[in-house]
Amino acid sequence: MSYDGLEDKDLPLKLRLMGLLWNLGWFVRPNVKVFRYQEGKRTRDQFTDIDVLAIKILPLQDQMIAVSSAKSGKESDPAELFWLCGVKSYFDASFAYYIRPKANILKTKALCDKLGIIALNDEQLGLLEQRFSVRTEESPYFSIDTYTKINKYFTELKGARVSLYNYVTEKFWTDPMNNQLLRIITGIRDVSKLDLSNDCKLFMKYYLASLLALPLHRFSHQLVRVPGTMLETELETALMGGELARGEKEKIIQACKSFIFEFAETAGLSQASVANIDSTFQRVSQLDYFKDILDLLVTMVQNYRYSSYVPRMLDALFFQLVKKPGLVPDIRFVTLPDIHKDEWEQIAKLTKDILVFSQRVGGLGKSEMRL
Repeated sequence: MSYDGLEDKDLPLKLRLMGLLWNLGWFVRPNVKVFRYQEGKRTRDQFTDIDVLAIKILPLQDQMIAVSSAKSGKESDPAELFWLCGVKSYFDASFAYYIRPKANILKTKALCDKLGIIALNDEQLGLLEQRFSVRTEESPYFSIDTYTKINKYFTELKGARVSLYNYVTEKFWTDPMNNQLLRIITGIRDVSKLDLSNDCKLFMKYYLASLLALPLHRFSHQLVRVPGTMLETELETALMGGELARGEKEKIIQACKSFIFEFAETAGLSQASVANIDSTFQRVSQLDYFKDILDLLVTMVQNYRYSSYVPRMLDALFFQLVKKPGLVPDIRFVTLPDIHKDEWEQIAKLTKDILVFSQRVGGLGKSEMRL
């Protein structure tokens, strides 16, 4: 997600689709680029980019993904549809949307049905907006002006720390959830130290908090069936990439320790030196913020039915920052179309818990939150 392409003729279509999906409960981001990584390092080879990536969070289900292509030029519809089908498969997406202004979608209906793609032209998109009472042109969240302001913040981040920019806009979306969680926590801590304007720093902290909510929900979804007494052990395993990955990593660590201890004995090192060597191989539970992650996830598991709304509530907070730079976001003014009044307080509390966690790991300052 890069919020680039301000001159893109397809941008109004993307924003309309984002507005529709967001109001229907989807977490949405534009322009997700997919690069080839080799040995953990980003290459210059860009596989493709997705006009709109959307994630739907439902209780007791894995997160659903939708990929979308919005085209207003003279591209070949069959070529674009086969490309979109490939992207849908790559992301294991549940849905794919193909948006064309003023196009005769009937010509491609058979191909769309065969490939599992939902095609919409401008008229049909407008009909959906009408039937779901979505007025994108009146929404400050998905306007050209808002998009332009967010683009400036990301451009500033790119100039200050390109590695964090690349992760947030690209690698995050294809990483496993344990990498997502740990890397975004590091990013939240790093933003405070970067040479960024105050407005950009505050925006990025809230933006990263909204991304953090995605792996946190995936973890809570995984742990909701786990007895409370086993949560810590299961979280350790999940943070190491699962049972198989944990076993392999522990074997490697044990082999390294055995080698170093053997070397230490041969070299005649003191017992204190050997103890120091042993302490370098920390368990995941010894991470500075492991207890805070565990506490947060216990709360999310206990309030699991409300956690699916939290990422979009955090979205609404950083959108406040775009509208009124310099002012601390106020959750009291956040409403979502699909939140019932009797649920709002619980959802707001979970949202605040993530912000407090962000503060504890060295991200947000007390003056940057209104709790």
